[in-house]
Amino acid sequence: MKKDDPQVSYHDNGQLLEKGIRKNGKKDGHWIRYYDNGQLSFKGTYKEGKRDGYWVSHNKDGTVNPKLTGTYKDSRKVK
Repeated sequence: MKKDDPQVSYHDNGQLLEKGIRKNGKKDGHWIRYYDNGQLSFKGTYKEGKRDGYWVSHNKDGTVNPKLTGTYKDSRKVK
């Protein structure tokens, strides 16, 4: 794996699972993930493998999941 390695992975059914960048083997920067039905699961940013910044999470039916949506620091929800 290169230092800044784009990653794209797929569900078994061919639907896009997630995409983003890994730096030194850890998720870093903007990431987006989808359910196997094509609905958005979440989008947000990582810093050195930990959730950092504003995240929007969705349920499998496409509705926003307010319990998981918010601002994160070191993978902990702070707002």
